[in-house]
Amino acid sequence: MAQEVKRSFYTTADHPFEINNVEDIVCDFCKGETYTCVGTELDYEIRQCKNCKLMYINPQPTADEIPGFYDNLYLDDSPEHVAARGLGYTEKQLSKIIRKRKPEGGRMLDIGCGFGAVLDEMSNYPEWELSGLEVGDGAINYARKRIPKATIHDGTVDDTDFEANSFDCITMIAVLEHMKSPATVLNKVVRWLAPGGLLVIQTPHVEPFMWLRQRVPGVPIYFEAPRHLFDFSPRTLEMYFRSTGCDDIKVDIAVPYACDSKIKEYIIWSTKITGWVLQALTFGRYIFPFSGGLIAHGIKPS
Repeated sequence: MAQEVKRSFYTTADHPFEINNVEDIVCDFCKGETYTCVGTELDYEIRQCKNCKLMYINPQPTADEIPGFYDNLYLDDSPEHVAARGLGYTEKQLSKIIRKRKPEGGRMLDIGCGFGAVLDEMSNYPEWELSGLEVGDGAINYARKRIPKATIHDGTVDDTDFEANSFDCITMIAVLEHMKSPATVLNKVVRWLAPGGLLVIQTPHVEPFMWLRQRVPGVPIYFEAPRHLFDFSPRTLEMYFRSTGCDDIKVDIAVPYACDSKIKEYIIWSTKITGWVLQALTFGRYIFPFSGGLIAHGIKPS
């Protein structure tokens, strides 16, 4: 039976879906089987592992369901639709982080590059040789026309492989929460990263809102199951990075990613500004729980 992913108030994309095959899972990170049920959304439980605190949905679509699940997301490549998929702030934040941590440039791969917004921003810096990885002809063709100097590969992390040490920077923006096994994906991705290379990941962070919904059911923010399979906190992002061997890890509050009205955008900015002030006052040690999104970055040791 066809269903629709519940849209948070900042979500810009409708996502109708029909999933026939699901499976029960255990915690991806620690394989723990004990959990706290935080709530339900559509036909899915939102669980938090009692051991490592990773948040995830159960059941989850089986691996063979995932490719078809996203077939209808990139069909519309009109300028209006492409512009509506992001506010343009993420690309600037990402560029600033990359150029600060890897000023010498090098080879960059953007996994899940979509219509090429991040690659387009990075094309302003000739010291970077750009590549992207995406599925779907609409997005791939659009990205290739948008950034002719970039090499856009057709595929997923699961069905693609690059030689070890191929890239000096790898980015994953709004990607990891969709992966069946973030641990497996990150271990593979870090193998593609050269020693001293930079890994940058941006994800939503809705865990505090899920707990809040137990007391205030009307909170207009959802897990967005089953589009999002996992949710990451500063703690769980750092533990994933460390499990791959990365160090010098930093977690920041992500800028607003998407929104469909100026009023909502002002609300998002006011919340994030509060978070940045608190983070600055604590010398980066405190991440405001209701920041809504995180961006983590770390270095593969030489």
